[in-house]
Amino acid sequence: MGLGKILVRLAALITLLFGFMWAIPQLAPQVPGPYEGVRALPPVSPKPTGSTTVPPPLPPGFPSMERPPPQIEVPDGQPQPIATKFGWTYEIPAEWRNFSTGIAGWSNAGRSVVYGSIGDFGSNYCPESDGSTLAMSGMTGRRGMDLHTAALDAARGAEIIFGDDSAAPPRIEYSQPSDIEVAGEPAAIHRHGIERAQANRL
Repeated sequence: MGLGKILVRLAALITLLFGFMWAIPQLAPQVPGPYEGVRALPPVSPKPTGSTTVPPPLPPGFPSMERPPPQIEVPDGQPQPIATKFGWTYEIPAEWRNFSTGIAGWSNAGRSVVYGSIGDFGSNYCPESDGSTLAMSGMTGRRGMDLHTAALDAARGAEIIFGDDSAAPPRIEYSQPSDIEVAGEPAAIHRHGIERAQANRL
């Protein structure tokens, strides 16, 4: 067989191979586009987890800040002033611990209470209760309530602080509000008595 015939047969074979390569994709089923047959769902916004009620605005000129001011340094043995983010400053005794930029919080049965600008005394006095104190002071705020309602609402934080999921709830009795003045401004306090069902806790 001559060289010419070999070259012709080789060219025919290459042509036939390329023909097969072209024909195979034409016979195969069409590949869908990347999103073909996929039904797009409308975007879902997450449900709000907290209250959707906008709190009422602060009174005109009422101070407001995100964090309390830095701790006020005083000489040893002097009462310690604690400045709060609400614009008020109060004093704790000299022997108390000044934790003015800290917070303290409790939760119980899905409810919680939080205080800032903390002072405390007798920290960790009870070995049975981590973080126990003999006394604590702090600051919180209320909006959209009259004075007596706000005082009672703040006092009822004792139900959360002294409550315990694993024990019977404490029995708390509240007094009628007492009207007082703080720095020339009207204020109110509630006194309450607490009786626990468990007597074995310090």
